Amino acid sequence: MVQHRPWFEFLDRHVPKSAVHVFGYGPEFFQYLFPLEQPDEIVDPQLTTIYRSARNAHNKAVHRTVELGMFGLATYLFLLGAVLITGFGLLLRGQSTPFHKLVAVGLLASIGGRTVEQMVGVPNLSDVALFWVLLAVLVVLPGLTYRRLQPRGGPGAGGIGIIPSPSRFALGGTIPQMSLAVVLAAAVVAFTIVKNPNYALAANREATATASLEKGDLPRAIQQIDGAIVLAPDVGLYRVKRANILDRARTLSASQGARWQLAQEAYLANRHAVAANPFDVYARLNFAESALTLAGLGQVGSGEEAIEEYRRTTLMIPGYWLSHFLLGRAYIEMGRPGLAVEAFDVAIPLNPDVALSYMQRGLAHASPGEYQPAIDDYDEAIRLGHGLTSIYGLRGVAYFQQGRLMKAIVDYEEAIRINPRLASAYNNLGAAYHASGQTEQAIEAYDDAIRMNPRFTQAYVNRSFAYTLLNKNEEAKRDADRAVELGFDISALEEEKNP
Repeated sequence: MVQHRPWFEFLDRHVPKSAVHVFGYGPEFFQYLFPLEQPDEIVDPQLTTIYRSARNAHNKAVHRTVELGMFGLATYLFLLGAVLITGFGLLLRGQSTPFHKLVAVGLLASIGGRTVEQMVGVPNLSDVALFWVLLAVLVVLPGLTYRRLQPRGGPGAGGIGIIPSPSRFALGGTIPQMSLAVVLAAAVVAFTIVKNPNYALAANREATATASLEKGDLPRAIQQIDGAIVLAPDVGLYRVKRANILDRARTLSASQGARWQLAQEAYLANRHAVAANPFDVYARLNFAESALTLAGLGQVGSGEEAIEEYRRTTLMIPGYWLSHFLLGRAYIEMGRPGLAVEAFDVAIPLNPDVALSYMQRGLAHASPGEYQPAIDDYDEAIRLGHGLTSIYGLRGVAYFQQGRLMKAIVDYEEAIRINPRLASAYNNLGAAYHASGQTEQAIEAYDDAIRMNPRFTQAYVNRSFAYTLLNKNEEAKRDADRAVELGFDISALEEEKNP
């Protein structure tokens, strides 16, 4: 993390490499450079962990070096050195009382413990605040121990007295300093009142929006997340959450026009999130997803925009497997299987335990007819065993295309066993039975496919063809008519029956 310092060339920010080493990337920048695992990560049942949202390194010194460079590390080490010098100075001073020495030992032990803790874990805000409070107490402790003995009443007088502390001398001389301190404190308080409560309220509204989303109350969720955006317009996460709510509404909508409108609104929300923080990979990935959704709905140019956005995330964090995976998936959807394979070839070594990566690369291999590499990838996905029920069906298709019909039948039956309502698996099983000469079994499989999905056009076409082979012309015509009702071109069926 300290030595490998990527930069975002696509933003045309010409920053010398040496400057990044010396001065670092800046505060709050670590999370955009090195995604790390943390309990509040976002998880997908198929992709496993897809966004690791740790805001800090797992080591305070490393974190400071990444964000603030060698200067930041030097100041951190200087601070720790000053603490040691001050603490041991208190212990070695003859004028310190035993009580003050005991307090100094306790403070040094506490600060040392906190320092070690920050070397092996991610410090939260409360941990850092306590650390600075301990430092503050250590700073004022020497003033509390300042004593000097001299004769009471001046030279030659008898008795022992205590010289007053400097804070009691000439109060009038401290008035300007006190006034300046009050002004600065008031400015800090004013800034805190303006900013912090708004952020706290925004976070609360975002949490309630999440709860409403989980309950399915989408209008209320939108209202609550809009409130969070008004309070904290510079936080891109809230705009991403708004897009997620809109996407949920889109999937539930039965109207094509409504789905289009909701997809457009989600796209704009994610674009605003990217504008709020161009370095947030999470916002960029969601923006790319919304562009790909629009491409699927037929919007010209959105597919290329999605690919370009995914490509940018791979440049931002080259070691982040999800960016390469999503880039490969976008290439598949845009009909570029060769580039998709290249993207998956990068993603898989970065995270070799994701079954979906092998499955998607298998799809990319199968698209141009490379069925054996596809089968090899499907085998690995099945070995990883992440519950991807469609893998057996896909491997069955590859076996079918190779002419290995019995292996195809076994895979289709396994896919049906895992998901008995998978209409496409029944249809493919029927095609394998048909190709192997088992026409009666093929018709039974087509019957099951149609029962699962009464509008499955291809199943009617396949069953019509099978009935024709058995000279059941009336049943064949009935299925052909039904296929035409569902939008199938009858001339294509005639060509299939009479090649």
